[in-house]
Amino acid sequence: MGNANPGLSEGHRERLRMRYIKNADSLLDYELIELLLTYAIPRRDVKPLAKLLLREFGSFHNVFEASPEELMSVKGISERMAVLISLMRASGQFALKSRFKIGENMLNIQSLSDYIRLRMSALNEEVCHLLIYDRRGVLLTEKEYQGTPNDISLKVGDIVKHVLFHNGTNVVLIHNHPDNGRNRFSPEDIASTEKIIKALNLVGVEFYDHIVVCGKRWYRWREKYV
Repeated sequence: MGNANPGLSEGHRERLRMRYIKNADSLLDYELIELLLTYAIPRRDVKPLAKLLLREFGSFHNVFEASPEELMSVKGISERMAVLISLMRASGQFALKSRFKIGENMLNIQSLSDYIRLRMSALNEEVCHLLIYDRRGVLLTEKEYQGTPNDISLKVGDIVKHVLFHNGTNVVLIHNHPDNGRNRFSPEDIASTEKIIKALNLVGVEFYDHIVVCGKRWYRWREKYV
């Protein structure tokens, strides 16, 4: 698998590195994975392996959410590669958690903006993140719900159960419209949000906000419907 000519491979790697340095957003999903793999696999074309990972796991996000064991189940992925990929996820999670310090109120627009930038950017599929906080505004846990590009199915009962299990008192929902064609809240977004708010109110949990991310712009429920 890959190019046997180390000269051609190294030239391609250098161009990929320079593109990343100049503008990371210019790289495609498989190119980002490819660039990462170059640091684990010397002198070999790793583009086919990067594309294989995307096919096996279905999305860029899923590649980095996979465990080392799951990654190593893919033909050609060694333990060294699996650790490198999963280390990127762990580092990102640590960076995110470092933004949410114990004892500080994290229910503010700056913290949510940081969260969106770290967790919701560069997603090609539609997802919804449930953030659960305690009464001090400290983030207790998060959960991701996945859906098709046109619809996310949120089970209200599951959300309520998850919030109560973690003794949450405040909730934030953040979801994206990756096609950028649907701006703001769709009728389906509004209906599902109202159901969730009603269910949470019944168990004494405050619905703090719902944010929809449309490309580089995002819109808040609190500003429109509260």
